[in-house]
Amino acid sequence: AMADSMLWGKYDATQMELDLKDRYGVEVDLQEYQLASLTQRLHDILPPATFAFLQTLCEPVFSRLRPDLVNVDPMVRQLETALARSLETCSRGVDMEPDKLFEPLAGSLVAMMRDVVSNPAKVVECARLKAAEEALAGEREAARKAKLAAKEAKRALAASKKAARLQRQEGAQSEIAACGGGDDESG
Repeated sequence: AMADSMLWGKYDATQMELDLKDRYGVEVDLQEYQLASLTQRLHDILPPATFAFLQTLCEPVFSRLRPDLVNVDPMVRQLETALARSLETCSRGVDMEPDKLFEPLAGSLVAMMRDVVSNPAKVVECARLKAAEEALAGEREAARKAKLAAKEAKRALAASKKAARLQRQEGAQSEIAACGGGDDESG
């Protein structure tokens, strides 16, 4: 996701322009827009997985911000309006699945793409499915890491118990040796 390359402390229009060029090969001047600051604010309030979902959902628009494909100014303004609405919703601390949370945004994206692609609903649905799949893969990876960490903790605990037991045995043997016994002398 774009988030990988972002310096989130000071994400500005220039940084976003670089990210869009890097990721989608689009060169767009965002200096006059609020898109980067809206993106920054959404990043600041959303959990990382939810923000990643949002970015992937917006890919159909991000990847087409080129004068040969769209009328860039109105497209950016519509995207800003849609993201501002999402920000408003998210600011209220709405706790729901990203899919549900960004349903209104998905609707706006479909409307934005109406004159750009022949089947805008399908394009946005594909982006939504990709975002959901990425989220699921992220959850699976987190679960795998948690399982590995638990295994490792269990292994470390067993190792420390064994070390303590060996230490106690050694201590007992040295006490027996100090008492002069230890070998079975009867016989």
